Amino acid sequence: MMSYLSEDNCKKIIRAIDADERRWGTYLQKSSIKIVEPSIENIKDAECILMIMPIYEKKVIEKEVEKFMKDGRLNLDVICTSDTIQIKKLV
Repeated sequence: MMSYLSEDNCKKIIRAIDADERRWGTYLQKSSIKIVEPSIENIKDAECILMIMPIYEKKVIEKEVEKFMKDGRLNLDVICTSDTIQIKKLV
């Protein structure tokens, strides 16, 4: 997915989130984008979430993202890529 984004948009990516503890503290390949654990603290200042794991996309949205949005702790767009690239407004 990173290869499809412009350099300016890549610079806007502030962190990557992964549930796999072994990846926390490492970086996305050939970047300075740090991989962190999924938590409200790690996404509260985000403007948008870019989902790039098609197999788990629906599960992550239902169990993580929607939970924070329903609690009123997040208000952002989610870009999904599993079927087609689309922006979803979750409320």
